[in-house]
Amino acid sequence: PTPNLILAGAQAVDSGAGVLFIYGNYAGDILNFDMAEELCADEGLKVRSIRTWDDISTGKDKEIRRGVTADLYTVKVAGAAAAAGLPLEEVERVTRKAMENCRTLGVALTPATLPETGLATFELGPDEIEVGMGAHGEAGIKRSKIAPAKELAAFMMEKIVEDFPLKAGDEVVFMANGMGATTFMELYIMAKESHEFLEARGIKVWASDVGEFMTTQEMGGCHLMLMKMDEELKKYYLAPCESITYTRK
Repeated sequence: PTPNLILAGAQAVDSGAGVLFIYGNYAGDILNFDMAEELCADEGLKVRSIRTWDDISTGKDKEIRRGVTADLYTVKVAGAAAAAGLPLEEVERVTRKAMENCRTLGVALTPATLPETGLATFELGPDEIEVGMGAHGEAGIKRSKIAPAKELAAFMMEKIVEDFPLKAGDEVVFMANGMGATTFMELYIMAKESHEFLEARGIKVWASDVGEFMTTQEMGGCHLMLMKMDEELKKYYLAPCESITYTRK
């Protein structure tokens, strides 16, 4: 969205307590939201911002990592904290805590297509996968040969576990996010293999979400994500919510 649209959205939702911006760590978003913050300040709106950067494929420097599926849990926790009546500074704190405890890695089996033309955004061979795909069809970090789900899930989980790093006794929420053209059967197979990998290392899967939460036009593949939990994050994760993308009763 453009800065003017962001300002209009902030004005529409502001109840006097302030507004929290949550967006992915992409150059265009950063530019527009930074400009929108200045416009909000001119209008007397109190604003805080959190950028998501959970994609471990985009380097060790967290400040330049892309934001992908952590958007879902970050927004979920923010909404629960706001609904509980926390002041803006506390909503920002717990939301940032949620974001900083998320790690994601994605693989693509088939490319995305452009809505205007129906043409693929890149080419993949029938026996190839793209490791580290972004949420908008951005290139990954390498091409690999397709492998059984057990091997692929173990590779992805190992990279994520190492990045935290996680240790035996830690508790996590697991997510398998379909990219738009992946069957639920495939997602549940990846979830099963991921659970077994984590359990073998003493890492407890406290909860799981499997589905299509952040998709890319007709892309086959998935993101796997872990959010490291503590008692505070558990409370806000379990809080009820209802939306088009995600519902918890």
